[in-house]
Amino acid sequence: MVFVNSSLLMTLGVCSVYDLRYRRIPAIVVAITTLYIAVALGVMGCLTPIRIVGAAVLCTFLELLCIASRDKIGTGDAIMIGMIQLALGMRQNMLVLLVTFSMVFITACILYMVCRVDKDLEIPLAPYLLVGVGVVLFAEVLQ
Repeated sequence: MVFVNSSLLMTLGVCSVYDLRYRRIPAIVVAITTLYIAVALGVMGCLTPIRIVGAAVLCTFLELLCIASRDKIGTGDAIMIGMIQLALGMRQNMLVLLVTFSMVFITACILYMVCRVDKDLEIPLAPYLLVGVGVVLFAEVLQ
């Protein structure tokens, strides 16, 4: 699992830098890492059908949300969340999303109230996903 978690963190780090700089996610990097994670989990015997179906359903739901929200949440964000779902499983992914969206909410509130930014401000999600995964994996180590 160490290889899966480290590759997940490295990919999220690359995507975070890219998202902050260019406001988009490099899909090829996420696709290659997702394939690597699937193969690694398959070799270890941890790739269950529920992980695959969970990642596919979550990606599909987030893609529909992307269309419905008129690209307020990007396609790259949806694919990254699906990759996290595949790597960590449903329970840990829900914790990651809780931590991530809590941090985004707090950041947005601070920006809106203190800095008086426009309400159409785009907040990159990849750095928050990186921190969310880091917090959940660190909490897992502490248990």
